[in-house]
Amino acid sequence: MAASGRRTRRSARLTGALSLLVLAGVVVVAAVVLGDLLAVSVAAVAALAAGTTSYLLVRGELLAARRANAVERRDLAREYRDLFARRADETTRQHDRLREALGHTERRASGAEAMLGDVRRRLGEAEDRYAAMEAYAVSESREDEQTLPVRLGERGPSLPEWARLESDPVQALLAWEEHAGRVAGAERTELRKHA
Repeated sequence: MAASGRRTRRSARLTGALSLLVLAGVVVVAAVVLGDLLAVSVAAVAALAAGTTSYLLVRGELLAARRANAVERRDLAREYRDLFARRADETTRQHDRLREALGHTERRASGAEAMLGDVRRRLGEAEDRYAAMEAYAVSESREDEQTLPVRLGERGPSLPEWARLESDPVQALLAWEEHAGRVAGAERTELRKHA
């Protein structure tokens, strides 16, 4: 609003200065047409006064415009400096946040790499244990294949005695318990041999 008011005053002053110059020119032309020396002298003095007044009006307006422009430039420079300081501060904060996030990410990556190394080590150990167990199972199965016919021969007939009996269920149960005890004892003895 202040800028438009200043422009209106400037326009009025410049129009006034131009009007004074035009009026001075008309007075001088009129005096010359009359041809009177006194009228020409008075017109010349009036034209000089009008020219001086016009000059002072235009000069004052130019100085005021320069001052207003200098104030605007100063205000703009101050606003720009403040804006630049805010942006620099924001940039610094953003840079710090990014640096912190990068450090956090690097720490997480280091932790993940350490965990990956641990998992790989444990996987290697598990593979070694698996291979050892597999080798042990193969050797045990070969040994079992060789000793199975011998153990089956030690056990006797394939059907237990109590299964062949078609007598009283109580007697069959007692016979079964006796048979189970013999088998369990034989297996314990067999396990002690291998251990």
